[in-house]
Amino acid sequence: ILKSFFAHRVFLYMRGLLYKN
Repeated sequence: ILKSFFAHRVFLYMRGLLYKN
């Protein structure tokens, strides 16, 4: 569960960077 939460957080972070650029 913790791993899934971390992966989801990383996904949102990466998506945020894409939208920021």
